[in-house]
Amino acid sequence: MLRKRFVFVGTLAAVGGILSAGGCSSGPAEGTQGGPCTSMGTCNAGLTCVLATCQPAEAGMMDSGPMDAGKDTNKPDTQPMDSGPMCPTPGDVTNFMPTYVPAKSMQVCSPTQVQAYVTNCWMMGGNCSMYKMSNMACSQCMESLRKDPMQMSDAKFGPVYIGNGLGFLNFSGCEELSGDLNCAKATQALAFCTYEACDNVCSIPPETSANYNKCTTTATSTKCKMYKDAETMACGTDSGAAAYSFCHSGFTTFQDGLIKYGNLFCGTGPGDAGSDG
Repeated sequence: MLRKRFVFVGTLAAVGGILSAGGCSSGPAEGTQGGPCTSMGTCNAGLTCVLATCQPAEAGMMDSGPMDAGKDTNKPDTQPMDSGPMCPTPGDVTNFMPTYVPAKSMQVCSPTQVQAYVTNCWMMGGNCSMYKMSNMACSQCMESLRKDPMQMSDAKFGPVYIGNGLGFLNFSGCEELSGDLNCAKATQALAFCTYEACDNVCSIPPETSANYNKCTTTATSTKCKMYKDAETMACGTDSGAAAYSFCHSGFTTFQDGLIKYGNLFCGTGPGDAGSDG
């Protein structure tokens, strides 16, 4: 069964509380491009706070190829020298071995809180830090942190996980919660293989999510093709096809997908929001 995979990648509006700022005392001013974010996790108009640095804003996007993106703070902020592949050419996956990270399932967010999380943390003009301070339990369920595929940060992943400066919808977690673990494991193994192939050659910034997606798309049909074939087989059974269809349809933007996933992973059903922290 052949499927076109839609990849949704978003840029976090404010990563407050996840990663700390660092660097030299000189350089661009606070709130300006290339400079540190303000204490509230904000930047000047047209910029967004990514890894405590103000960068040009990138909207959530849809693309083909596996989903996900991530900035590992243990990696350099610039790309490798000419001794190896450069973004968007995939790197080596020889030592990659998939390890499944299960989905979070916590009834801690009302529908209104899920919507407010997406608005404040994944849309321009929101205040992610303030939202998280007032809705701690919900925000802790909603997002997770990914490091290298070989070195996971969180034991379970929520509806969105952050890595290499980008955020990714947790397709595999959705498939798990929709009743097909085999499909979920195959989907995640493919995604993690593409991260292994692209994290070391595409550092965000200076690269863009578009270049990262080009890298993962290429990796899907080349160095990670065995995992793509395994996903096609695992998600082609009756239960796998149903889970795959549910988790890859019903939305056309990253934000809409995150609302759907947020209610699935973390939702308590209809009800009023308000602070939980």
